[in-house]
Amino acid sequence: MTRGPTYYCWHCYQPNDHPQGACAVCGQPVEAPATADHVDNQLWALCHPIVERRMVAVRSLGLEREERAVAPLRRMVETRGSAPAPATARAVQRAQHDRERHHAEQAQHREAEPCPCGEDRHVRE
Repeated sequence: MTRGPTYYCWHCYQPNDHPQGACAVCGQPVEAPATADHVDNQLWALCHPIVERRMVAVRSLGLEREERAVAPLRRMVETRGSAPAPATARAVQRAQHDRERHHAEQAQHREAEPCPCGEDRHVRE
């Protein structure tokens, strides 16, 4: 008998044999919310039960220099066993460096309007 693919619940990370519908364990929808984007999927994968999947997400978020990933990646570095710390630390550095560079560039421009990132510290005084 051939075994089909395994789908992991978006809410509890438990394996299911179906890609949509209620999770066999928690009852929540197995699939990602309709509003989830690529980054949301990568952030979700940071807690995936398969270590290799977590590491793909760590590397992807680091290479993309995704600011939303800084806090979750830092927690991974602080939590032993969640992912190899050196790779996760490098991903944090990449994402954080990009955020700091963004703020430095915005400060140089001294635009009269707020920065598109939503932070008002870039507004000219």
